[in-house]
Amino acid sequence: MSTPKLTPEELDALVSIARERAAEAPIVEPRDFRAPRRLSVDQLAQMVSSIVRVLPEGSAHLSSWLRCDCKLEAQALVESTLDLATEGLADPLCAFALDCGGEEGLLVWDASAALAASECALGGAPTADLAGRALTNIEARMVEQLLAPLAKACAKALGGEVKSLRHLPDAAAASKVRGASGGAGRVLLQLALDSNLGPSSLRIVLAKTKAPEIPSAALPAKGAKQALPPVLGAVDVGLGVHLGDVEVPLADLLALEIGDVIPLELELDGVVDVHIEGRRCMTARIGHHQGRLALRIASLAARELSI
Repeated sequence: MSTPKLTPEELDALVSIARERAAEAPIVEPRDFRAPRRLSVDQLAQMVSSIVRVLPEGSAHLSSWLRCDCKLEAQALVESTLDLATEGLADPLCAFALDCGGEEGLLVWDASAALAASECALGGAPTADLAGRALTNIEARMVEQLLAPLAKACAKALGGEVKSLRHLPDAAAASKVRGASGGAGRVLLQLALDSNLGPSSLRIVLAKTKAPEIPSAALPAKGAKQALPPVLGAVDVGLGVHLGDVEVPLADLLALEIGDVIPLELELDGVVDVHIEGRRCMTARIGHHQGRLALRIASLAARELSI
């Protein structure tokens, strides 16, 4: 028996339903606990607004150097670390270490875009294949002068500073920037640059930025979750996962041997209880992240215990 074929109208109707359901589905953002999250959504929004205000001047500066129309746009601003910011960097690379008032920052630009920009700044025309090599010392110096005002303006907009830039010739040099402070909190700004040379992206990692103060009108209402006092932010607490319990007769327990299997009273839905300092406080689902066992928080409330 042949399978009935759908008409174009029926296909359009199914696609429309799928799109509506996809739009209604919640967006789940993976969270890496190596990256700190100390800023609220309102604070990040204010910081993005501060960056947007300085981008026209940065666009004009780049347009003057490259002799073409350039437009900068803020794509994202998140909390990160140098450890995370240097992951996945590969040669050829255009990167600079930033002196953020005594702490290290980082600036990374698409290598092909940096080469094209350096050739234009030197009065030449970009060649066809620019992605296969690193910058020369002269090209790196030109790109440094091109990007330094932008990095300093962005840092100043976020309450920090960039005193100087230092060229990092390859990915190995970039990975050394992490040093002893690779896990310390930073702000990562992702910028999109659109010009006659083509689209590219700039990643700027800044240290010593200042979190904007939230106006009193925007403070949480009475009874809402209050901000954690700064003095408690660095206190370590024990977080554990309870996989299940089982009662075993003492005779069986004493007879255990290597290779024996002990079934746990764990439901097959993969939901486990998460304990903080021994107290059940939330639930999570078991999964994996970058090859390691991981948890995705399912509920911030503890499950009712069955009796």
